Amino acid sequence: MENRAVRVPRGNRVPAPLTSLALEAPLKTRKNPVQAPDPAPDVVCLSHLRWDFVFQRPQHLLTRFARESRVFYVEEPEFSPGISPALSVSLRENGVHVVVPRLPEGLEAEEATSLQKDLLDELLRRYAIRQYVLWYYTPMALGFSETGTEPADQAAIPGPRLGFFGVIDERMDLDLVGGIAAARPDWQLVFLGPTCKIDPASFPALPNIHRLGRKAYADLPAYVAGWDVALLPFARNDSTKFISPTKTPEYLAAGKPVVSTSIRDVVRPYGQQGLARIADTVPEFVAAVEATLAEDPKDRIARADAFLSRLSWERTWSGIRRLLLESSDARGTEAAGSDALAG
Repeated sequence: MENRAVRVPRGNRVPAPLTSLALEAPLKTRKNPVQAPDPAPDVVCLSHLRWDFVFQRPQHLLTRFARESRVFYVEEPEFSPGISPALSVSLRENGVHVVVPRLPEGLEAEEATSLQKDLLDELLRRYAIRQYVLWYYTPMALGFSETGTEPADQAAIPGPRLGFFGVIDERMDLDLVGGIAAARPDWQLVFLGPTCKIDPASFPALPNIHRLGRKAYADLPAYVAGWDVALLPFARNDSTKFISPTKTPEYLAAGKPVVSTSIRDVVRPYGQQGLARIADTVPEFVAAVEATLAEDPKDRIARADAFLSRLSWERTWSGIRRLLLESSDARGTEAAGSDALAG
């Protein structure tokens, strides 16, 4: 049984992004590898009932969900004098994580709500709860369960925001970045990621360019959620001739429009299918962003979702795994045939 308290620093809110759960399929299977199933989302139930009080409807349902998903049952807080805000999390034999927020006595209602927000975000981060469903057993939880608060270092940046995440290196068209920022000083350009292989001083330094540095992968969705347009301002050179940016589908999965230079694997298929706008010069890029900001996103998002429904890391992994096993089996068959001939 697991039972631990998690202390939470005030103001350290971490929104919950969406991602896939890890699979633990063994690689020892040699014949007929099975397609990896889509993982079930975690279930986070917010309830006014104590889990151990009476075994009733929520317990019956959630113990069944725990057969195929991680389940976190968050009770109403317990108040005690003189304690620091913390979470008590215990994993029960039926697979349900019972979560009890512990708060100091004497809090004003607004402060208690704020602390419960911090505790819920800490739970999501500590247990890597990224693809999940919130299940409300009490309307009182609505006040503290709104995840997705703006990261502090981005919150003060006005809009519209044009954003990029990834390594900032020789592949980025710095002249294009500087030209866009100079042409539209009312736009804010946000860059997340480390700088490598170039002099950091060579990056354009303008008031509307914001370099926020390296971020944890799990925190990226909280930043991207605050962008109006996602950028791929790559230079067209030998370093980018054969790149295939995985951030293109990641941007689209976040519901963001994409404007990119004419990188081959962005033009085809995303540009050709109208899922990304392609531009190479400063005037073209500015015009593309202006058109993007003016569009009704509903149709684009629907088409992007339909396209992305055929893609996932699980499917990619499963396909590579199948090829690896087939290759291994073929080599084993060849070796067996050679031994038979030698005999």
